[in-house]
Amino acid sequence: MSPLPRRSGPALTLAAVALGTSVLASGCGASHATRSEPVPAPRARLVVLVVYDQVGSWVLDLHAPHLDPAGAYHFLVDEGLHVERARYAYAGTFTAPGHTAIVSGVGPSESGISSNRVWDLARHARVSSFDDAAHPILGREGGFAGLGTLRTAVVADRLFEASGGRARIVAVGMKDRSTLPPGGHHPTLSLWFDPLAGGFTTTSELLPVLPAWVEDFRARTPWRSTYRTWEPLRAYDELGPDAQPGEGAYGFDATFPHDAAALEDTDAYLCLPSSTEYLLSLAERAVLEEGLGADDVPDFLSISIAGTDYVGHGFGPESWEARDQLVRVDAMLGHFLRALAARTELAVVLTADHGVAPLPERAALHALPGTARRWSSAEELPVLRAHLDEVLGPREGGWVDGWVVPWVSFTDAVRADPVLRARAVEASRTFLRTRPGIGFVFDRLEGPTLRASDDETSHAIGLSIDDEASGDLYVLPSEGSVVDDVAGATGTAHGSPYAYDRDVPVLVRGPGVSHGAISDVVPQARVAATLAHLLGVEAPHPGAAPLLAPE
Repeated sequence: MSPLPRRSGPALTLAAVALGTSVLASGCGASHATRSEPVPAPRARLVVLVVYDQVGSWVLDLHAPHLDPAGAYHFLVDEGLHVERARYAYAGTFTAPGHTAIVSGVGPSESGISSNRVWDLARHARVSSFDDAAHPILGREGGFAGLGTLRTAVVADRLFEASGGRARIVAVGMKDRSTLPPGGHHPTLSLWFDPLAGGFTTTSELLPVLPAWVEDFRARTPWRSTYRTWEPLRAYDELGPDAQPGEGAYGFDATFPHDAAALEDTDAYLCLPSSTEYLLSLAERAVLEEGLGADDVPDFLSISIAGTDYVGHGFGPESWEARDQLVRVDAMLGHFLRALAARTELAVVLTADHGVAPLPERAALHALPGTARRWSSAEELPVLRAHLDEVLGPREGGWVDGWVVPWVSFTDAVRADPVLRARAVEASRTFLRTRPGIGFVFDRLEGPTLRASDDETSHAIGLSIDDEASGDLYVLPSEGSVVDDVAGATGTAHGSPYAYDRDVPVLVRGPGVSHGAISDVVPQARVAATLAHLLGVEAPHPGAAPLLAPE
């Protein structure tokens, strides 16, 4: 896709760009002509979606009293609508389907995005759910990304169509799976962080080369120059000791300070609040360079903040690290949003792509089962293979090709033979349901039946199953338990049908949005309808009402 022609916007100089947020706050480039009566109902010129990755409702409730009064949370709550609990309709609460649902209003059974990663049957490898093996990631050897697996339209697509391609659509984040869905099929820019590509990049499906200003951004501020030793703003004694059982990951131990500079795991960098600072500096530059909010055609900016997710995975949502991360990120974002609001007519939707389970070591404190445990597909895969060889007999090529959470994938020969596949399904399901920490095991072919079920959990699992997925068995953890693809003795995760994973907050501020709160649980599908309403376009999947006022 070739770049869209630039719209006229604020003139930029290197000095202006270097000033950063102070330029945004000054309102340079915004027009404030005197209007005569009657004044039409105001509409946003820029709609910003912010996703706090992994900050579920219970996590925000825990940390909200400690957030900066000048931060994003108070900016939105004090002036807009606070929806305390929006519930995802599906059970597979992962980042990729979550970001897709936020901007489409539908779950994996319709969107085609059921997990963060999939088992590629042709390459016999674990790959990103957006790895299409066809479109190279710019600057990365052997990396691919594309939108071919996304089977649904999103809000940005409706904006592109309604504006005749004039709207500027920019999505930025630290993961491809949190950037490609919000940007949709026709973005001006969809940029995510890839250390193997040298920093922020995109796919050749969308652009042949990075824009000059992105290259300049990368050259002026190499990502490795943004490492900072992480010291807490204060001691969070109200949470207990800094070091708690189950904390620590990516090479970090359980206590502050955290210095990632000498660590090989890039996830250690993504834990640092400075990585979010780096992301917001990119978003700020995008606003200026692309002239977002500079004319009467509404523009869309999506920002997905991943640091909250990496810290939650590594240290748990009740850790000193989780609180300090959210306090810092929320303060940074508040400064950014207030500067935008001073520059243009702004609407904001802030939400989360999923929640998170407490550390298994803390399950009892949350009245969760004492059997809660931490397990991995890497550990369970050889156990499952050995069991199938024992009960069904060994076969050339084996029975199971791979296991990428939440999907177990059989070998090609087993998938191709209905009798063999049925035997493998039954033997695997019977065995896996006895394994500690595993709560649900369903055949992909059961998706339609599950979606028709009156049982709420079964229905939610059915909505999680993509009938065209490369996997065969859909496996989710038991209540309180957490699963990952790699083995680990610490940390937590998400991806279950329980409320701690499915309930997320939604904060809305903008023209036509009333101040107040909704405490009842609402369908998460209403978030996409809200974004569409604020942009003045039709929702990708009409039927859900926008969230605009207390109910």
